[in-house]
Amino acid sequence: VAKETVRQFVAGMNPHDTFQIMRFSETASSMSRTPLPNTEDNVSQGIAYINAMSGSGGTMMIEGVRAAIGYPEDPERMRFVIFLTDGFIGNEAEILGELQSTLGENTRLFSIGVGSSPNRYLIEGLSEEGRGHAYYVGLNEDPSDAVESIYQKINDPYLVGIDIDWGDLEVHDIYPERIPDLYAGEPLVIVGRYDGGGSDRVTVSGTVGGSRWSTDFRVSLPDRQSHNDVIAT
Repeated sequence: VAKETVRQFVAGMNPHDTFQIMRFSETASSMSRTPLPNTEDNVSQGIAYINAMSGSGGTMMIEGVRAAIGYPEDPERMRFVIFLTDGFIGNEAEILGELQSTLGENTRLFSIGVGSSPNRYLIEGLSEEGRGHAYYVGLNEDPSDAVESIYQKINDPYLVGIDIDWGDLEVHDIYPERIPDLYAGEPLVIVGRYDGGGSDRVTVSGTVGGSRWSTDFRVSLPDRQSHNDVIAT
């Protein structure tokens, strides 16, 4: 199932995409020294590389994270990293800490757990830090739904690099801390806290189709609102 998932990703690329396949156990290695263009020969090479893989050794995901995230970014491209594992991986704090300190602005990370063994806290933490999404594929499932869902998000982002300027409103504890991208047909919900009431203009900005975009609107935060049942909920 893990191999078939990666095969479907390689087969589904856009014409001008480049790609790289990395494997990790105690160490990490890759199919090629640099990302390859999406050509028929390179795709065939990628499929052969996947087919030749076999599970062995331990699962040291930190090596995979370093190999994939540490590769220099191309300023002209968005990079999408798709981490996939069917093994249980510990050392979550080390892995997520590495991601926090090294993930670039032009990189997004999606994570896939195969079977029942993967550490769900880690799988979902990776996607949250990477401003992507987490998916799970059962051992008896066709991975095509997960692959198609990820490609829809990659191919059709609506607003990326989102930032919210709260003006003079005392807003804090925003979650998620790294604001994900906004995709067509999906809401993006941000929650947080504020100290004291007030009113100010809030500015939301980001990038649409490579161009900067922003909008602002007036927000009033009440000191008290006794009829509001949000806290109870």
